[in-house]
Amino acid sequence: MTSLNLEWGCCTAGNEDDNYVKCSKCKAAYHYLCLSAGQKKLTPTNVPKDWLCPKCRESTPKGSKNDNTPIRQLQNVTVRPSKRPAMSSPPCKQDSLVTREGIREIMEEVLLKHMEDFKMHFCSELSRVKEEVSSINKAMNYMSDQVEDILLKYNESHGLIKTLQKREGEMQSSIKNLTARINQLEQNTRSKNIEIQCVPEKKSENLIGIVKQLSNVVGLDLQDENIIHVTRTAKVNPESKRPRSIIVELSNTRVRDSFLSAVIKFNRLKSNKSDKLNSTHLGYSGPTSAIFVMEHLSPVNKSLHAAARQIAKEKDYKYVWVRGGRIFMRKSDVSRYIYIKDDSVLSNLK
Repeated sequence: MTSLNLEWGCCTAGNEDDNYVKCSKCKAAYHYLCLSAGQKKLTPTNVPKDWLCPKCRESTPKGSKNDNTPIRQLQNVTVRPSKRPAMSSPPCKQDSLVTREGIREIMEEVLLKHMEDFKMHFCSELSRVKEEVSSINKAMNYMSDQVEDILLKYNESHGLIKTLQKREGEMQSSIKNLTARINQLEQNTRSKNIEIQCVPEKKSENLIGIVKQLSNVVGLDLQDENIIHVTRTAKVNPESKRPRSIIVELSNTRVRDSFLSAVIKFNRLKSNKSDKLNSTHLGYSGPTSAIFVMEHLSPVNKSLHAAARQIAKEKDYKYVWVRGGRIFMRKSDVSRYIYIKDDSVLSNLK
C-alpha cells in the first residue's frame, strides 16, 4: 500500500518501502522491517486492528489491558531527529542511517558555503575590476580628448598649409611674371646695342675706330654721331682666355638693325668659312679668329641663348637666331620656327 503525506515514526526511508503499518492512535507510519514483536514478527496478515506504535504504548497506563502485540525498535535502526545537527556540532554517539535526503542536505549546505565564499571573492574581484575599468575609462577619455585636440590642431594646420600653398603658388606666379618683366625691361634698355665678340684685345686700342673699321668691312657707312658709347664688358669667368666682348650703343634701333644686316650679308656672300668676318679683316696679325656680331642680350636671354645653341647641337636643329631680343630655332629650311620663351620650351623640344 502506498500513501502520500505520511508522518513516519521509524526512519526516513519514507514511501520508498510500501510495507508499513499505521498507529491507530497517532496515525504515524512504521515499516515492518523497523519493528519487532518479540515472539512474533509483524506482517500485513497478523497486524492487530488497533495496533499502537511504541510511543503510544509507553504513554498508555501500565494497569490497562491491551491485546496489542508489544513491539520494540531494532537495535541497528534509529529514528533520525527532525533537525540534523550542524556541521560544526560533535558527532552523535547514536548510529544514524544515511539517506538520500540527508546527503542532499549536506551537499546543499556545502554548496551554499562555497557559494558564499565564491560570492565574497567574486564581489571583491568585481570591485577591483570595476576600479580598473573606471581608471581605464578615465585614461581613454583623456586620450580621446587629446586626440580631439590633435585632430583640431591638425585640421587648423592643414587649412593653414593649404592657404600657404595657394599663396606660394600665387607668389611663384607673381615672381615669374615680375622676372619676365624685369628681363624684358633689361632687354629694352639694350634695344640699340650690339655685341661684338672675339675681337683681340690690345692695351692701347681705339674701340670707336675698331667699330668704324668693322662697319667699313661689312659695307656700312657708320657716322660718328651714330655711335653713342663703346666699351668692353667684364669677364664672367676671369680664368677664360677669350677676349672680352665689345658693347656698342648706337643712336637708334634702325642703325643697329642695319649693322646686323650688313654683317649677315657679308658672311652669307663668303662661301669659305675662313673668308667670313675674322680678325684679319680688322688688321690683326697672328692667329685668325672669327668675329661675331649680335644683339646685346640681357643676362637671362644670354643664358637662354647658350642653352638653345646646346640643344640645337644635341637634337640636330639647323638654325638658332636672335631677333629683337627674342630667341628662335628652326630644325630645317622647311620647318616652322620655334620661339624660345623660357627653359620649359627647350625641355619639350623633340
